[in-house]
Amino acid sequence: MLATMSLFAKLLGSTFGPIEVTFFRNSVGLLFLLLFFLASGQISHVKTTRPLAHLARSALGTFGIVLGIWAYIVLPLSIATVFFFTMPLYTVALSAPLLGEKVGWRRILAVLVGFSGVVVMAYPEMNLSISPLGLVLGLVYPFVAALVDICLRWMGRTENPMTTVFYFLFLGSIMTGVYWPFADLSQFSGVTPDLITIIIILGGSGALFQFLKTRSLQLAPVYVTGPLTYTMIIWASLFDYILWDRVPTWNMALGAMIIIGSNLFILWRERQKQQETPSAEVLNAP
Repeated sequence: MLATMSLFAKLLGSTFGPIEVTFFRNSVGLLFLLLFFLASGQISHVKTTRPLAHLARSALGTFGIVLGIWAYIVLPLSIATVFFFTMPLYTVALSAPLLGEKVGWRRILAVLVGFSGVVVMAYPEMNLSISPLGLVLGLVYPFVAALVDICLRWMGRTENPMTTVFYFLFLGSIMTGVYWPFADLSQFSGVTPDLITIIIILGGSGALFQFLKTRSLQLAPVYVTGPLTYTMIIWASLFDYILWDRVPTWNMALGAMIIIGSNLFILWRERQKQQETPSAEVLNAP
């Protein structure tokens, strides 16, 4: 669903800018979420006691989505997807100073190895399909996404995940909606069935992604669900090949393997840590 959302964001980016695409992504996703709340009787999830926290998270998340969609518009799908995979590396690096979590030397080494994969993939002399703007967006948007993950971990101590998703889509729609009077609509030639279809699939896949991600983390720990995220590169590469006849270069494939490998090591260390924690609690029990 995330790869599908990225594809249709890129397609819509030929008509609208990244802020307008983000508006469609959020507003249509919000409509689907409200329909789900009404159908399942979970409308109570719109209640919250932390409106300012949701406002801050939504502002940060909306900014990150705008950067991400801009990156998907500028870069080939597969390359933008590999850049997205650096987000867990940023999360590990930021968790120590922002959350006070202990990060061992092995994880720090894995982060450094992961970013070496970015160098392999994006080195201009090796891959001329990455523009300077694309490189900057590819590095910055996963950094902002990592800040959002840190924020979600902090808010998750008190807030229901569906409440957070609702306010992110609701406030994000307002934040991007106020930009419309200043939008450049020179490429917009009118509403067509194709345009409506793209917008509906964009918002629907985005909402379904949010729901599936939230539900998967309720059913299994992150070290189980995390590696499955990397199947996204298969779909992104397939979309690139079918629609734009792009075949991954050797350095892009090598960089992807390095980045994915470093993330898998971090997830493995997380699993080891969680398996060791209960035994430590038993040893320290009175």
